[in-house]
Amino acid sequence: MATYYVSKLGSDSNDGSSAANAFLTIDKAANEVASGDWVYIAPGTYRELVTMDTSGGQDWSHSPEANNYIEFFGDADAKHFPNVTPGVIRVTQAAAGTEAAGTSNNYIWDFNSKSRIRVHNIIADGMAGSSDTSTVSRYAWRNGGGNGVTCFNCTGIASY
Repeated sequence: MATYYVSKLGSDSNDGSSAANAFLTIDKAANEVASGDWVYIAPGTYRELVTMDTSGGQDWSHSPEANNYIEFFGDADAKHFPNVTPGVIRVTQAAAGTEAAGTSNNYIWDFNSKSRIRVHNIIADGMAGSSDTSTVSRYAWRNGGGNGVTCFNCTGIASY
């Protein structure tokens, strides 16, 4: 099980293994994680679409089954990021400086039918940033059939 870090001071060419070597985007971390991994996200506004590529694991040899969730922690206090000011963690697709549409997607975090994923302390702003005029729906989160996906102390801003 690995621990990854994401910060607005990072780079997606980093390995994400520490605050000093953090990824720049949550999506990069979502592409790297495996069952049981944790991701700490520094305060800031992340303007991106996050798409999960893998599920957390399940050990059927235990009763009840043991789950190895993939965990994303919004670190609002910046306890894991010594050079970052505490604040909220917001994910949106709004273009920087304008809050205008930045993409045609009508959601910002796609769990992509994956399972056993937990997200903590994140604001997922699905209202700002969607230019999809074919529907009035704007989603913060999207999951097409996975199970065991949970958000703790999160705010999802959307319409349906």
